[in-house]
Amino acid sequence: EKKKWKPVSGAPPEPAGSEEAADKPGLQEDGDGELMGIFRKHDKRGDGKMSFEEFRDMLTSEGMSTYMPFVSFSMIDRNDDGKIDYGEFVSFAKLVQTPLVQSPKATATPSGTQPSLKRIVTRMIGEPRYLNELVFDSAQTAGSHLGAFFHSDNGEKFYVKFPGLPPIHGDSEMSRGVFAALMASPRDFYQEGRPTDSDQAVSAEEDSLKQSELVRRQTKSEVLVSKLYAMVGIEAAVMRLVYIEGAEEDGPVGCWSRNMDYEDIGQREMARLPGLNEGFAADAWLANWDVVGNGAPHELNLKRTKAGRAFRLDFGGCLQYRAQGSDKSTAGCPFVPDSVAEIRNLQMYNYPFRHITPADATVGVEKIAAVSDDAIRDVVTTVLGKDAVYEETTVADVLIGRKQALQRQFPPPETLRISCKRGARFYTDAATAILKGAEEKAPVHVLHITALGNAIPIAAAVSGALAREKLGRVAKLRTGYGTTEANGRRGSAKLSITVHSS
Repeated sequence: EKKKWKPVSGAPPEPAGSEEAADKPGLQEDGDGELMGIFRKHDKRGDGKMSFEEFRDMLTSEGMSTYMPFVSFSMIDRNDDGKIDYGEFVSFAKLVQTPLVQSPKATATPSGTQPSLKRIVTRMIGEPRYLNELVFDSAQTAGSHLGAFFHSDNGEKFYVKFPGLPPIHGDSEMSRGVFAALMASPRDFYQEGRPTDSDQAVSAEEDSLKQSELVRRQTKSEVLVSKLYAMVGIEAAVMRLVYIEGAEEDGPVGCWSRNMDYEDIGQREMARLPGLNEGFAADAWLANWDVVGNGAPHELNLKRTKAGRAFRLDFGGCLQYRAQGSDKSTAGCPFVPDSVAEIRNLQMYNYPFRHITPADATVGVEKIAAVSDDAIRDVVTTVLGKDAVYEETTVADVLIGRKQALQRQFPPPETLRISCKRGARFYTDAATAILKGAEEKAPVHVLHITALGNAIPIAAAVSGALAREKLGRVAKLRTGYGTTEANGRRGSAKLSITVHSS
């Protein structure tokens, strides 16, 4: 028999200050000037764009964790050019501060309050969030865990769930009462002790109206994975932990996810979605066994956004965990630091990944490699706390080891700079040697060909020759101008061609 709630009365309290409302929610009119000042201060080169290094220095100068620049940079750099312009920066700030779904009880940042950079970033990705800070709106209509819709004091609306507790579908009065009881007596909803990580241990608790310690740890793992995806620039559900104040270490833990519009699609439609290939290496790195999922389109975990891109959600089967909570070692494929079996297994068992090439994996591994070991350790410690320990090591050290294993398996891209000093045949031979491997050097799956001015036709001829000889295909082409000269005139035209090995 499934777990059932008994009727409970009561309502979660309103958060402090929720009745102090300004006329309009979201970013204040004078906030744009403040944001411009922040941007210009840290745009060291004065070129209207902020590099990752400049952005990282900006955040760390305000005392933020080392992982936060990686998460927020990937969210802001929407055109994926490796830099943030002012438009992207302001769009991000307004996205964070303006509710995605407006609640009738929404309030604003108090009049005259300037938007600080730390508040902007923390609102999006920081930890923790407390249930008593949110206002209950309505019960869930679907889902296998206790969940409901809430809004915060600035009008943002979230779906909050507490895994391991039974759902209440469509009954807002009962749901409101259960959440009130959850805040009043959180320890009544938590099973102390650490059961063994096995399917039997999970099923033994199915009749309990309590969240087990195993489920609590797995919930924190889901939130960690959402941040790791963001750190490597992959579109996925944005999640944060939800605690109950006073029971942070010995009470149930929930998580909220930001509302996102997406479309349910079948596996055959997924196969060519933009963003699918780029995220494959991250799926393997994070051991996301259920990245695609099983069943009808509405049951699958890969979705299509309004922009037509791949979107990942539901991370219960990541890192050391299988979907139902048992350790991956019980299936003969443990979460280990020295190899990444998922590179092969995900392609073997998931139709959308069957066309993935080594070049696709190389592009993804390059993004993973860009995340520092310190940032990985920081985010793991921040989210998991004492649960960062795994077997005889830590989750962070396993992730770092897996990152290094992927780097060995997929060497980084190389760059071939072309000038007018040599002809197309010379550079074609050089490119061939790079892509096929020469002597003791392993083949490279991604090659960047760059040229300035009069050398551009040579670069075009080289990429054409590689395509004709079926050695590589053009995956990306960018044009522009060199560094602006001191007299204000633009520099030479430049061309960058990214070639993937065939």
